[in-house]
Amino acid sequence: MKTTTLVIGIILTAIYATAASSESLKTSNTAAQIGDLETRASNGDPKLQLKLASMFMHGTGGVAVDRERAISWYTIAAEQDIGYAQHKLAYIYLEGKGVEQSYEQALYWLTRAAKLGFVEAQLDLSSLYERGDTVPQDLVSAYKWLVIADSLAELDVEARQDELEDKMSFIQWVKANYLSRQCILRKYQDC
Repeated sequence: MKTTTLVIGIILTAIYATAASSESLKTSNTAAQIGDLETRASNGDPKLQLKLASMFMHGTGGVAVDRERAISWYTIAAEQDIGYAQHKLAYIYLEGKGVEQSYEQALYWLTRAAKLGFVEAQLDLSSLYERGDTVPQDLVSAYKWLVIADSLAELDVEARQDELEDKMSFIQWVKANYLSRQCILRKYQDC
């Protein structure tokens, strides 16, 4: 009986050692892969920058959650005018995830993404301006960004437009329509 227990113990130890060694190999392999990705992303590849940002933000791909590194990669991509990265940064600042909450920074990144034609950012700007809880309420801007988003994507926003129109004066409605048309004609610059 002692011999059987000893043999089982030796076998289990060998299995555990093999598994631990394999896990150690995987970890070092993952670290090497991440290092390679970071090197390539540093050379300006926005897809890799976004991939790394997402991996560090959510702790996927064998890396631990590291919000500071995630924010760094999102920022690098955002500064290259990648609307998705700008949109993500805006929400990081809105929610204060890994950074000091800043509505000013959130608005800055959302506006940059919206001016690139990033529809989700345009819709979010519209909502922020309509609610007025994180930025001063501005129904003209809310309506303007909603019309602009609708011009880029076939959205079902008529009900929301109607709700906004009910809150606006006629002058505000005219101004919002004028500004949205000007913004569209200028390819989203000077919005």
